[in-house]
Amino acid sequence: MTHEINAEFYCGAFERPAKDCPDYGTCERLECEAYHRKWPTPEQFKAEYGREHPDDGPVWERLRPMMNAGVVGDWILKKHLDRCTNDTTGYCVCACSPFGKPPDDWRPE
Repeated sequence: MTHEINAEFYCGAFERPAKDCPDYGTCERLECEAYHRKWPTPEQFKAEYGREHPDDGPVWERLRPMMNAGVVGDWILKKHLDRCTNDTTGYCVCACSPFGKPPDDWRPE
C-alpha cells in the first residue's frame, strides 16, 4: 500500500489528491494531520484526532487467552467501543484505518 509509512503508521492523505500534501505517502512528521496510527487505542485516538472515538464506533478487541479453557486470544470486530470490557479484553483498538485487524503479535506502544 502506498500510504503505509511503517509497521505502526500510515499516511491518511491517500484520501485526498496528492497535490494537497507535499510529502504524500512519505511523511513521518507527528504534526502532520495525515500521519495516523494503524491501530490506535481509544486513548491514542483521542490524543491524535482531538476527539473521543464514538461509543458506537467499531473496534478490534483481542480477548485474553483463558487459562485452563484452551481458548487462545484472537482479534474480533465489535460494533461498539462500550462493549470492550477490561475484564475480558487484552487490548481494544479503534477500527478506523484501512489495515483491518492488527497482527496477532501486535501490542500497543
